[in-house]
Amino acid sequence: MRKLLLGRNSAVIFLEASDFILLAGIEDTQKQHDTVKKILKVAGIDLPGDQLTVEFFQKEERGILFVTAGSESRSCLIYRFANSDDLMDAVRSVKSSLKGSEHSELYALQGKLYLFLTAPYAASIGHLAEFADEMPHPEQFSIYLHEHGQLLSAPSAFRELAAHAASSMKSSKGYSTRPFRITASASCSFGQEEAPPRRATLREPQAFP
Repeated sequence: MRKLLLGRNSAVIFLEASDFILLAGIEDTQKQHDTVKKILKVAGIDLPGDQLTVEFFQKEERGILFVTAGSESRSCLIYRFANSDDLMDAVRSVKSSLKGSEHSELYALQGKLYLFLTAPYAASIGHLAEFADEMPHPEQFSIYLHEHGQLLSAPSAFRELAAHAASSMKSSKGYSTRPFRITASASCSFGQEEAPPRRATLREPQAFP
């Protein structure tokens, strides 16, 4: 078992197969709180308050447990897109409001696309949730994403995607007829030793796997 503290109110616990005996009741809403408190005690973590928000991810014989006490202001947001078409529809819906500098990253992970946005946000991004799933507890999930995801674009992924959206608008007016697709050259899986994420590119016109 390994642990990582994310400020005063949040922690990440990395579990091996030998630790799974501690997870009894983690899926039971009536037992989950006591189970998590026990795991925190074993890990030597003391979070303030008694209200805990929990997320657990498991792959084969490893797991990651995210625990947050109370509520935290969000310094970042992560949206999960099923495919590149949904991603580009989302970008087109908000690109007109894109102003100023911004920091954003685009990742591929297990067949999905993840758009990581850091505050302050350079656009009115409320409409993104109509095209994607907003990930709960993005501060914690970003650690998993940065470690296991494949980086496709940074540090201004949103602006780069908006530029492609603008280009596609020109295409519809006769400048070009070829759509683009976001491609990733490698898949990532949880719990395996990996080389640092390789940078992929925005290409034409292959389909995302």
